[in-house]
Amino acid sequence: MKQSRILRVVAAGLLIPGLLSGCAFLPLVNTVAEKVNGSSVLPSVGDCWHTDFTTIDSDYTWTSGHPVDCATDHQSYTYAVPVLAKSLPRTLVDDSTGSVRDDIDSAAFESCDAASAHFLPSSTLQESRLEPGYFLPSEAAWAAGARWVRCDFAIIAYGSSFSDPRLEKLPAKISEFVRDAESRPEIFALCVNTTESTDSSDPFSSDSATYADCAKDPQWREASEDALPGDDGAPFPSEKVRNAFDQAHCGDPADAAGVVWVTYEPTADTWKSGDRIVECWVATAPSGPTA
Repeated sequence: MKQSRILRVVAAGLLIPGLLSGCAFLPLVNTVAEKVNGSSVLPSVGDCWHTDFTTIDSDYTWTSGHPVDCATDHQSYTYAVPVLAKSLPRTLVDDSTGSVRDDIDSAAFESCDAASAHFLPSSTLQESRLEPGYFLPSEAAWAAGARWVRCDFAIIAYGSSFSDPRLEKLPAKISEFVRDAESRPEIFALCVNTTESTDSSDPFSSDSATYADCAKDPQWREASEDALPGDDGAPFPSEKVRNAFDQAHCGDPADAAGVVWVTYEPTADTWKSGDRIVECWVATAPSGPTA
């Protein structure tokens, strides 16, 4: 079968690294609130939010309104509000980049990542429809001593495009969703449909790629993830070594099943930052649905 090789470049919004990690998160003890539309807002576990993908992806200090009644339409849910270390810098934003300082951003991500293990079922795959979001206090509130981080999750809707994802409406009782997710963790899984044939495209380079239901014969599904061997500081493997690894871990089982396969692997740059994962994707249909 055709063996297609491309570099592993995955949009950050689609990754959920660390859902297997876990340690207890801190209780909310910091009471410095935000001002949103003139009113004070202090995030709380159980809050529901009316939002969209772009807002979750960009509004890192949340200026996008108040929580809503969970019985009404909402697309995001706050599952934890941990408190970050007081030792973090008093300045939230790095003036040289205009973005949140790396050390604060990392601390926020790690705190929410750890808390997610107590709320969401674990996954053995990085790719998912889950859209995690974490939001920090404003610069003024941070300078005044606020150290909370609001940890939310949303789910990208089936049928929405990679270029313009839509979010699913969440149920009023989030406990029902969690119960379903625990019994059927595959509802988080990411599968892909495109309008192109598998011989001419792949899941992440197609302009027509949409989020597909893995239970309904999607065109592409992720079959496995395997780590290239190499400790920190190890040189980036040669193309020959990477090809052999891909063939053994993805190509051989896919060829035996008679399906097209493609791998996404670290680049030389992501290798330096510790990325070792090779994703194996297989085509289960020659093309996705046209309607």
